[in-house]
Amino acid sequence: PQMLYRIDIELRTDFAINLNMSSLFQGAMLEQVKEHGHEDYGERLHQSELHPYTQHLELRNGVWHWVLTFLDDESHGIMWNDSLSELGSIELRDKEQVIPFGEIREESMSLRDLNEVFNTSGDAWGIALSFVTPACFKSNGRYVFMPELSFILQSAMRKYDAVMEGEQLYDHDTLEDLCGAAAVQNFSLRSQFLSLEGVRIPGFSGRMTVRCPRSRTMTAFLAMLMTFAGFSGIGIKTGMGMGAVRTEICPRKEARG
Repeated sequence: PQMLYRIDIELRTDFAINLNMSSLFQGAMLEQVKEHGHEDYGERLHQSELHPYTQHLELRNGVWHWVLTFLDDESHGIMWNDSLSELGSIELRDKEQVIPFGEIREESMSLRDLNEVFNTSGDAWGIALSFVTPACFKSNGRYVFMPELSFILQSAMRKYDAVMEGEQLYDHDTLEDLCGAAAVQNFSLRSQFLSLEGVRIPGFSGRMTVRCPRSRTMTAFLAMLMTFAGFSGIGIKTGMGMGAVRTEICPRKEARG
C-alpha cells in the first residue's frame, strides 16, 4: 500500500540556525540525491510542479529539528534510504558548515490508516491546526497570505490528488460543500516573512481550530484531509521550508475556548 513518511532529525550544533536557512537545507539534500547517483530523479523533481517531499526547520525546546516528509515510496527510497539515512550529518556548503544529526525519529502512515482516521473522527469536536512555518498561497500570480479556509482546504485536496494514485478529492462542489460546513472556531495567527534564496515571501503562522458542527461526515473528511496535510504541508514552497502543519483531532469531551 502507498505510504506517507515523516523523518524528524534533531540537529546537534552550536551554529546559529534560523528559519531563513530552509532553502539551504533543501539544496544540501538535493546535492546528496545527485551525489548518490540519482541525478535523473533530481532533474525530474526540478521540473515537477508538485513535489513528493517537504522539508522544514523547526525549533522545539531550544533545539533545532530538520523535518522531512515523503509522500510516496519512490521519494522515500531515493531521497532518504539511498541518499541521507546513513550520513549522520548534512553539509551546508554556502555556510561552510557540517551539521551533525542527533536522534532521528521516523513515522509512517498508509492510505488504510488515513481511511481509519475518516472512519473514527466523525464525533470529533474539531481539528486544531498549527502552522509551524509560514504558509502562503499563490492566486492569479500574486502571493496570498491571509489564512483563508478555502485556500487551506483546496491546497490540501490538490496535494492529495497529486500523490494518491486513483484517488480524487478535489472538485469545486466538494470544496464548496466543505467550506460551507466548516467554520473557524478560534485562532492565534500572525504574519511572518520567510527569506528564501534572497526573496522575502509573506506568510502566516500560528494556530487555528476548525469545526464542522452540523455534519459528522464533513468532520471526518476534514480530519482525514488535515491529517494528510500534516505530511504534505499547505500552500506553496513546501519543499523549501514553508507551510509545515501539525494536526490535532480534538475529542468532543474537551471544552475549548
